[in-house]
Amino acid sequence: MRRILFLCEHVTWSQIVRSLVLARGLDRREFDVHFACGTYDPRLFGDATLAPERMTRWPLASIDPKKIEASLASGDRLYERSVLSSYVDDERRLFDQVKPDLVVSDLRWSTAISAPLAGVPCATVVNAFWSPHAIRERFPLPDHPVLKLVGIPMAEKYFPMALPKVLAHFAKPVNELRKKHRLPEIGSLHEVITWGDRTLYPDDASLVPLSKHDPRRVFLGPILWSPNVAAPVDFDELGRTRPLVYATLGSSGDVNALPAVIDALGLLPVDALVATAGRARPKVVPPTCAWSTWCPATSSRAAPRW
Repeated sequence: MRRILFLCEHVTWSQIVRSLVLARGLDRREFDVHFACGTYDPRLFGDATLAPERMTRWPLASIDPKKIEASLASGDRLYERSVLSSYVDDERRLFDQVKPDLVVSDLRWSTAISAPLAGVPCATVVNAFWSPHAIRERFPLPDHPVLKLVGIPMAEKYFPMALPKVLAHFAKPVNELRKKHRLPEIGSLHEVITWGDRTLYPDDASLVPLSKHDPRRVFLGPILWSPNVAAPVDFDELGRTRPLVYATLGSSGDVNALPAVIDALGLLPVDALVATAGRARPKVVPPTCAWSTWCPATSSRAAPRW
């Protein structure tokens, strides 16, 4: 059997969840599946629907998600060279133990060094938004602390000119480490994030058009997942006479924005269901809104609702 090793960074749940969905989809008669990540949250791995997954789990060093969140808030690099270097060492040791035929990497930038050094083919899972060939009018202005200093109008004016240096700055540790190991540099941040012998986009191709076709880069389509939890008590009453809106900031959105989101939903002629991912407890909720820590994608009537 071919041995597949999934490696995912534990920054948000999306990396772990979509890797899990892909791993579960492999026929165990043909594939020996291995899974490595920072922690095995029982809310994900304890899900009864995942019990038959039959995969070997491996520990993997991962930055604390709170540290990543702080780096994003301050505009710092996600990974410095020393962190990436330790990641590479850990991954190479893991490759020696597992001996995979293929590595599937999600937000593990270090696999751009460890995989070629180990001679292991690598497939990278990443949103097509990051493709260097994505067609976009402009790159969105990031939520950076400098905005408070210079103001949004000035930042919007000069950001396009600074963008190439910004992208090169974030990609620099990866390129430096590849150079140290006598591997050619990859390029800017878009090339670094999407690097792989294969690049897998978990998106609908019609939503992210690309200017260039590359047979090594393919659209998988949306990777769908829903928590295995009971629906909120009033779930079936929502959306009966008015449109139903589902809102969540997920595991990585700015939770401080949640009250504004709920207030805005309360002003619309809709019913709303808000999932907090366990990161907040709304104090004031309009009568047309309901909230829950987690929410399944289907109601008790077993009919898709959105």
